[in-house]
Amino acid sequence: MTTPSQQIEHIVLQADYDTVLASLPPTGTDGQQVASSPVMTREYRLNTSDTINAGKWIMWSVSPKPIVFTWQNGAWQPPATLVVRRS
Repeated sequence: MTTPSQQIEHIVLQADYDTVLASLPPTGTDGQQVASSPVMTREYRLNTSDTINAGKWIMWSVSPKPIVFTWQNGAWQPPATLVVRRS
């Protein structure tokens, strides 16, 4: 995934997220980052233009992308812009 931005969200399915999470190393060191294998991701961007669609989320892309997890507080933490969809 690209650098985290508050104007971009990445949505993955729960099954894909569970698979990626299970493939991560069991432990890490504080601040350590690990990129997962690519998983199908839907990227949405917030429209910041000065039009009638300003403030609406727009689907930008659908493609396999790695998820970068960070080891913090004894667990792998996903990026703040990741949304996991149940179905």
